[in-house]
Amino acid sequence: MVLLKGLLLQKWFRIPSDPELENQINDRISFKKFLGIPLEQPLPGHSTFSRFRSRLSKDAMIWINNDVLQQFSRKGLTINEGGDEFYRPHIL
Repeated sequence: MVLLKGLLLQKWFRIPSDPELENQINDRISFKKFLGIPLEQPLPGHSTFSRFRSRLSKDAMIWINNDVLQQFSRKGLTINEGGDEFYRPHIL
């Protein structure tokens, strides 16, 4: 699940490469929390993400992304790709 969540982060935050994804996960506590990785635990290397991606079809990744975004939407969350955070609309 960590690898799939990592690829979703890469898409949503427009992280251009697997080495940069690895760097961002190591740098951001919020990313590690999303992935469910304890702060002190090392994460999979960038080549692991590459190998995992090569096993997924593009259609499968699109379907997974759309399904996750629909689940977020039902909970009142949205993802603004390229942004820094999840967004929850304020309720007045």
